[in-house]
Amino acid sequence: MSGGQVDPLTGINYWGGGFGAEGPGGHAAESELSQIGVFNSVLLDMGDNFSVITSVRYDTVDFSVSIPHQQTDVIGKTTKGNNDFFNYSINPSFKLTKEVSLYAAYQETTTFVPLQGGAILGEQNFGDSELIEGGLKVSAMNENFFASAALYEWKQSAFNDRANTSDPYESKGFEMEFTIALSERTTLIGSFGDRETRRTSRLGFRAMPLSLADPTGTDNAEIGFSLEGGSLLHQFTDAFGGFTPEGASPTYNPDLIVPGAPETTAKLFLATVWESGINLAIGGMYNSSYWHNYDRSLKIDTSLVINANVSYETEKWELRLGLENLTEEDYFLGSEPTFAANTLITKAPEDIQGRLTLIFKF
Repeated sequence: MSGGQVDPLTGINYWGGGFGAEGPGGHAAESELSQIGVFNSVLLDMGDNFSVITSVRYDTVDFSVSIPHQQTDVIGKTTKGNNDFFNYSINPSFKLTKEVSLYAAYQETTTFVPLQGGAILGEQNFGDSELIEGGLKVSAMNENFFASAALYEWKQSAFNDRANTSDPYESKGFEMEFTIALSERTTLIGSFGDRETRRTSRLGFRAMPLSLADPTGTDNAEIGFSLEGGSLLHQFTDAFGGFTPEGASPTYNPDLIVPGAPETTAKLFLATVWESGINLAIGGMYNSSYWHNYDRSLKIDTSLVINANVSYETEKWELRLGLENLTEEDYFLGSEPTFAANTLITKAPEDIQGRLTLIFKF
């Protein structure tokens, strides 16, 4: 069950409307889902150096969706449906040498994306996905060094909480990671990734409220703009009242590159363990600058955040101290571009954050 938030003044659940009278909308949905699946996986060895893993799965689902029992602005109605899906994947691997292997993966699947809280609204919560990936894996230095690098491309559909639709996306990227044992007690771990994701359908009708007045009642126009305005332009007028033809295809982002998260990230951590029971780990995470909204009017700066953990462990108890943001970096935690006005974003604390944990072992 998801939603069911009732206005304490009117007793009405306003999360029920907005998607037509033929069924539940928004997050005011109560659903039941039954799923039965069968699967099989086969390993084919073709000589000493080449192998293929093939997996198949068949699923059948039955579901019913209804309005919660609380009073809502939508007439209660139950919608039922069923469907079946066939998923498969092919994963070949070839050993170039004892230490180096090439691998690839191809899969076509159906993904299940429920609402927040777990409910569904219908078949739009089931989307098609496709993945193509190829890479290299290395194990060397007497198994003290592991590394992998891969190129990938995927297409998938994601459920849009605002529009009650399944929206298509595609992405291309590169990722690399490694682990190296510098000594018997010290390990270095790192990763790098670069990805570009774009939406492959138009954004649809996006609207701004007629008034940007503060809905909280404090007469602060900035609050109203942040909560309800932002850059949600529609096809007829822009944020300043003038005509614009762009609407679902923003001028500064015609390819609809998905905002809300950095495209380039890098991580590096060093961990060491002493015989005395003291453990220490320190490292950082780099995020490239990125756009916060589809219209590219808000941009988040590059950040480098350093974290550290130290712990002392015995047979009966363990004490851990975690320190976050040692450099007091001014950074943000990302956004959800398909929800709200794209002007709200969670900001991490600027000061160093510490957490002390004591664990007793039974």
